[in-house]
Formats: sequence, structure tokens, C-alpha cells
Amino acid sequence: LNVAPTADPTASRMTIVTRGDDATLEQIVKQLNKLADVLKVQDFREGEYVDRELVLVKVAVDTKTRAEVMQITDIFRAKIVDVQPKSLTIEVTGDESKVEKFLHLMKPGWRWPGIRRNWPRGGEHRTLNVEL
Repeated sequence: LNVAPTADPTASRMTIVTRGDDATLEQIVKQLNKLADVLKVQDFREGEYVDRELVLVKVAVDTKTRAEVMQITDIFRAKIVDVQPKSLTIEVTGDESKVEKFLHLMKPGWRWPGIRRNWPRGGEHRTLNVEL
């Protein structure tokens, strides 16, 4: 769920990502349209939109692993957003495939004190834009 402003200061745009068969998704759209505050619902099917994922990964490092983690970060055009004596926090953006490959390379032998993802994983999903 994401809420953002629109050109009209009295309205907001909500982006809702959901899963289900066509009948379930049709029911969701119908229920949204019944709400008094909803101005418009747009249904974007898979492939009709561009999506990006943003992941923050906190990786434990030491003097031996820091350079390697930084090199992988550079290869993926990711950004180191925080540096601590024993950890790096890395911001990775891209499609699901790029993010998964990055995370796979971070696994061998490194502990993850923290990871935050902003997109549902796996399976077919649809995006609904709802203007309120």
C-alpha cells in the first residue's frame, strides 16, 4: 500500500498491490468503487506497469569482508547509505531479479542484522491505483 499526493490538494492516490484470480480482483475493484471517497479505480495487469523494488540491507562486516561487500555493492550500482565499524547498510533498487541476485551474493558467510523490502514477493500480482 502506498499513498501519494496528486495535483489536486483535496485528493490522494493510493497504490494497492493484491493477488487473486480474475473474479476476486473484479470483486475488489467493485468494492473500492462503492466507497464514497473513491474517485476512480485503475486496474493494471501484470506487464502494464513498471515496478521497482527498494531494499535496505544491513550486512555485518569485518576488516576481511568489508572490501568484498563494497565491491559487490558497486557492481550492482547499489549505494552504501550507512557505515558503522561492524556493518554496512546498503540500498539496492531495481527489478525483482536484480535484487534477488544481489541478496544471493550477500548470503555466503555473512550475517544479516537487518533487511527491509518494499514489494510483495512471488506470484502474479496486480496493481490498483485508487484516487480518493
